[in-house]
Amino acid sequence: MNNPKLLGARGAALFILSGLFLNTWDAFAAGEATHYWVTVKKIEFRNLSGQWVTAMEPNKAIDLVDPESKFSFQNGGKIPPGDYEIFKITLSETFKVSGSDGEKKTKTGGEIVVGGTASKASDLPGEITSLQERSPTLSKDTEGEMTVHVNLDHEDRDDIIEIYGKRPFPKPLTIKANSKIVVALVFNLKETIHFAWKDSVAPGLPAADVIYFLPSRRVEDVSVKSDFRTAYTSSDDIEMVF
Repeated sequence: MNNPKLLGARGAALFILSGLFLNTWDAFAAGEATHYWVTVKKIEFRNLSGQWVTAMEPNKAIDLVDPESKFSFQNGGKIPPGDYEIFKITLSETFKVSGSDGEKKTKTGGEIVVGGTASKASDLPGEITSLQERSPTLSKDTEGEMTVHVNLDHEDRDDIIEIYGKRPFPKPLTIKANSKIVVALVFNLKETIHFAWKDSVAPGLPAADVIYFLPSRRVEDVSVKSDFRTAYTSSDDIEMVF
């Protein structure tokens, strides 16, 4: 299980005592998101000359738990006809999520700001540096959607997550003036819902028992379809940076 590193003297004490009483990271239970609404701010493609072209700026939220969630649009000439080799998708760092750690559940209307050091998905969970609960997040009964703002990359506060291919498609994707484009993302959402009790990270952090969300360490797949051909990029070739 991936869990935030303990900070401070109290954290160190918990770490030492855990060998006697509980597993080191039992203070941080983790579960799977049942809904994960993300706002897609921009979709771009890079052509063979190395130029990035903006395909669309939807500012639209989709639930990535839904296997039918995807962006579909007609080119209409916005993307110059040609061959494209890499995608880039920009997301907001504010999400609507629901889920549980197996016992404690997200609370409808809850809101929390999560600060941390991770600069890219493979760095997660990194160190959690702040947990500011704006509205109670924890429910013991009914699971509901709550709002999570993540300020990662040492709390950079830029409201941007970028997902892109680390290398070109195996074969360039041809886009025509009137091509129909479909973009789909698949995330691994296991161990993204976290619970932490009061003072478990450091004194006063968090100030109360909370439940919160951290983005997935792994984007399983991104597919881009142009007319009748689809270019797939698998997890090993996808980077997600905060």
